[in-house]
Amino acid sequence: MASGDAITKEEYSQRKQGWERSLFALTRRIKTGDVPVILVFEGAQGAGMGRAIFDLTERIDPRLYTVHAITPPRGYEKGRPWLWRFWMATPARGSIAIFDESWYLHVLGDRANEKVKKREVRARYEEILSFERQLQEEGAILVKLFFLIDEKTARRRFRRAEKAGAPRLKRWKRNLARFSEWHEAADEMLERTSTASAPWHVIPAKESLFARARAFEVVIEGLGRGLDERGR
Repeated sequence: MASGDAITKEEYSQRKQGWERSLFALTRRIKTGDVPVILVFEGAQGAGMGRAIFDLTERIDPRLYTVHAITPPRGYEKGRPWLWRFWMATPARGSIAIFDESWYLHVLGDRANEKVKKREVRARYEEILSFERQLQEEGAILVKLFFLIDEKTARRRFRRAEKAGAPRLKRWKRNLARFSEWHEAADEMLERTSTASAPWHVIPAKESLFARARAFEVVIEGLGRGLDERGR
């Protein structure tokens, strides 16, 4: 599927069945091979990560995966090294951890709101890269997806959510007020933390169905490649 293509509801529904069969086969290999898997979903609020995760996991055995919706650190977590709570959420062998926002959120938010200096941001990204290398050295498959939308789309989706009475819109509204700064911080993040072994896959998310379709394709491709490499 080429970047920017549209996909109809009928086509998506038909192709989704094939993607689900592929995922079922891959999750069996993950389980029997005792392979830990980490899927990272990042992007602006309203970009559709949650819906993509819902579709992706709809037919997966719920015993095999956990979705971690990341929130600001709680009191006892603030007294630990900042990556500690993510270490604690890493998956056991043969299971999948899905992060609906992740360790990147901590740095992105602070960078966009100018709470940290550039050299501190660089240091945190080095910590993240070290963290991800250790996960992979321990045998984990790591797939990172970034859902990209423009400011106009983000604002339109915010107004729709606000009109529908959706909860917890305060952070979304705050981020919209500094969207250009957030976008600049995201560009820096993608540049500094996309590596050969853990590249970022940028998902154009203006069209929701297209974004979900690409998420299926990226995850299936990433898991298949990772399992094949471990098999060799």
